[in-house]
Amino acid sequence: MMKVIKESHGATVVLTLKGEFDTFVTAPFSDEVQKVFDSGCHAIVLNMRLVKFVNSTALGAMIRARKSCKAEGGDLVVSQPSNAAREAMEALGLDKLFSIHDDDAGAISSLGA
Repeated sequence: MMKVIKESHGATVVLTLKGEFDTFVTAPFSDEVQKVFDSGCHAIVLNMRLVKFVNSTALGAMIRARKSCKAEGGDLVVSQPSNAAREAMEALGLDKLFSIHDDDAGAISSLGA
């Protein structure tokens, strides 16, 4: 099970993910991202410091969310990935696709907010 904590920072939303990010929670994750889009925000930081596990289906959901952000002139970046999250992203080369930051402030700044 995964919990998503949402915080607004001006024109950027930080979604802190906690728990296991797997096939069973990709739909709720996508729903949460859609709520952010519906609010008019297309700049998202995924704080992954509390993620214990990530599978390829979840990474696919992240890629789709980023693609949607980019289509609207925004972006989706990653902040503080846990070892599990970083290893999963690196295994698939996604560390080169996603901008990864050491903290939320740097991630927010990279989005121009």
